[in-house]
Amino acid sequence: MTPSERMASCEAITGDVDPWHFSKAIGKSHEIEDYLRAFGGYLKACGVRNFTALEVSTPSKSSQKIAARTGATKSMHRGQFVLVVPVWLWAPMAAVVLLSDEIRDELGAPITLRNGIRPWWLNQSMSTSGIASDHPQTAAVDLDLSRSGDLKAAHRMAECLYMEHEHTLVPSLGQGDTVIHFAIHSPHGHRQWRY
Repeated sequence: MTPSERMASCEAITGDVDPWHFSKAIGKSHEIEDYLRAFGGYLKACGVRNFTALEVSTPSKSSQKIAARTGATKSMHRGQFVLVVPVWLWAPMAAVVLLSDEIRDELGAPITLRNGIRPWWLNQSMSTSGIASDHPQTAAVDLDLSRSGDLKAAHRMAECLYMEHEHTLVPSLGQGDTVIHFAIHSPHGHRQWRY
């Protein structure tokens, strides 16, 4: 699959929304709020309903602790460490988040979305993640379904989306009792596993 084919497969889900138009609103590099507003506007324009730019850009609690040790105070927003999704990854990330919307609808309850982006320097400190992880290399999210809802329905929807987009998005799907990892265009190909 060529890069242009990958982008076309994302546009089939997100619509023809230009991320570069929204990114022009990002101010100075330390103004995280500008980034969140621009990325949030893009996600909404693509049709994302249940998740915010802050959720997509916020790593898990364990990653937060590791990131806090870097002392990067300009990456903080409302007490949380924010990881900036590069603009070239906005379309694939929006596609993953739109698919997460469908999983959330089936669950019928709030989902905590985390690790939308997790660069290698942070990923290597995670005991459960290695060099083959999707997080530093592509658009991937971890969905925490532990609050409430129909877990079986949410997992069924994730499996249906995985099969439906097998050839166009080359997804990867990891499933645990109350967690779903969903990624597209994984460098390791179309794959599925259980936690």
